[in-house]
Amino acid sequence: MCGIICFLVRKRPGLWCAWAAYLAVYIFCYYGTRISWNLFFFTFSWEEVGTPVYTFAAWIQSLMILALLIGTVRSFCTFSFPPTRRNGVILVVLWIEFLAYRLLSAPIADLLSAPEIPVTSMWALMALILMAGIASLILLAIVLTLSVRMAAAWRASHC
Repeated sequence: MCGIICFLVRKRPGLWCAWAAYLAVYIFCYYGTRISWNLFFFTFSWEEVGTPVYTFAAWIQSLMILALLIGTVRSFCTFSFPPTRRNGVILVVLWIEFLAYRLLSAPIADLLSAPEIPVTSMWALMALILMAGIASLILLAIVLTLSVRMAAAWRASHC
């Protein structure tokens, strides 16, 4: 997988290989064990989810995502995104889309996986949930990168 990326991508192949490797591990962990980075929210909860190993693995995945997001933002440090009205609107729309996507995708997946609602294909449901998670991570990386670049451009113009 990374070999194909290295041949096809000219800029930042290491970053894209890291994202691809993480997504491959995420898919394996999610479908093989139901471990997801979202489980770290249950760390301080009274509700026990899985075993302590699940919580530990969720924290490791969360730290990996954080490292990938920081690496993505740092990798695009030369990218220019000036604080104009048009770019501000684009950024606000992307943030709203990300938040709406995160807030609306979880209840839909829960509704579709309810036992009283027949699902035509469990594989289709799992693919929907997986694609929603991947799209959410990609959208988060884009939004954070643009936010940091706009903040840097704004800070440079006001100093």
